[in-house]
Amino acid sequence: MEFDERRRIEWPNRIISTVNAIVTTVLSIYCLYTKDEWIENSFRSTCDMSYFTFKFISYYFIYDLIISTYYNKYLFTWGNLLHHSLALPSFVFLGNFGKAHHLLLIFVFTEITTPLINLRFFLLDLNLKNHPLYAINGLLIFGGFIIFRVFYTSITFLDIFFNKPHYALETDHIIPLFVNFAYPLITILNLYWTFQISRSVFKYFTAQKKD
Repeated sequence: MEFDERRRIEWPNRIISTVNAIVTTVLSIYCLYTKDEWIENSFRSTCDMSYFTFKFISYYFIYDLIISTYYNKYLFTWGNLLHHSLALPSFVFLGNFGKAHHLLLIFVFTEITTPLINLRFFLLDLNLKNHPLYAINGLLIFGGFIIFRVFYTSITFLDIFFNKPHYALETDHIIPLFVNFAYPLITILNLYWTFQISRSVFKYFTAQKKD
């Protein structure tokens, strides 16, 4: 396999993306698992680990925006730009200033699907589309997006929104801005990606059946 310019740029970028996703997923799981110890108000409660998580992922997003812009020929996508444009301000202005940590951690946890996306890229780049691992990976991505990026985020967010008294009492304008603007757009983007993945998985298995 020739390690050309595209691979020299894309492969390290995907590896760094995977490392970031694994680290931030582990951190978010820890924070959410111990939430009873530190969350009294879903919009105001914080802990040292949640602060660290948002600083870590903020630095990664800044790096990824810079590198994607510089190597736009290989790395730039409009979906990625929209995702980062919504997520980065949320992490910077909410996460790093002690607001809505519980809600943001729910979204950080969805990074659990990113290593699977990157693995799919490597399998395609290595011409392993007919390998059983590619089919397994596609099913895991499909299931991961449905479970974590659609149902999990929606159910937990709506539970906080409707069943907690804190939102009704919230006076900080930046939190309703996230709730009413950033969250719906990120959810729509996740639904779009889920649709594209579903179509890709269906197309793959339909083609395999014909063969």
